[in-house]
Amino acid sequence: ILGLEEDMNRLKIIHVAGTKGKGSTCIFCEAILRECGFRTGVFTSPHLIDVRERFRIDGIDISEDKFLECFWDCWNQLEEKATEQLPMPPLFQFLTILSFKIFTSEQESLLNLYF
Repeated sequence: ILGLEEDMNRLKIIHVAGTKGKGSTCIFCEAILRECGFRTGVFTSPHLIDVRERFRIDGIDISEDKFLECFWDCWNQLEEKATEQLPMPPLFQFLTILSFKIFTSEQESLLNLYF
């Protein structure tokens, strides 16, 4: 995916699944891990007001500049490769790919939480 395969292999991912409480569980885990000295990246869904709420690095929503840089990089690469047989991904899939791009672009290793 967008040449991220090698970078994605170094991500340490915790995937939280279930029907209720995933967002709260991710935020609680993030707080505990950060208190223990880990750097964290969190991808949640849905957002309430701004799509950037879905992407947190070290407890803070990503900046607009970082979001736009990674968004357009992903969008342009996917659009260039899109065909009738392999169209642009739906929103959630695109945002998931975008989260990989955002988290792999960090200089240091992050412990990533997904739901």
